[in-house]
Amino acid sequence: MGSALRLPIHVSHQLAKSAERLMADHGVEFWAAVASPSAEPFESVQRPPRLALVLGDEDRGVEPDWLSRCTRQITIPMHGQAGSLNVSVAAGILLYSFRRRGQAASAATRNRDFITGRSFVVCLRLAS
Repeated sequence: MGSALRLPIHVSHQLAKSAERLMADHGVEFWAAVASPSAEPFESVQRPPRLALVLGDEDRGVEPDWLSRCTRQITIPMHGQAGSLNVSVAAGILLYSFRRRGQAASAATRNRDFITGRSFVVCLRLAS
């Protein structure tokens, strides 16, 4: 079975309010994944203990109101002619990379944050 059946999943119809609660009550940092040359390459940033990745769609990206909530903008460097990746591919690359790099952390941090997967929140803008 996939991890989606083993991890706690929360669906919110008031995503902005839920995000504010995560930031204020749980110290979650929100980072936007964007296709922009001015964003920081994801390989060069240190993952915080509690992270929410905000991903937009391939056409418009992350909406400006969500960009303003994020403390950092990261990107997956692109080579060749492609301007961006499919959002599910980008999410997979980022989640895998941050988890993999986390395995080099101390045992206490690894057990608390990475093996359980509870420190990742992925926000996708749903089509209206």
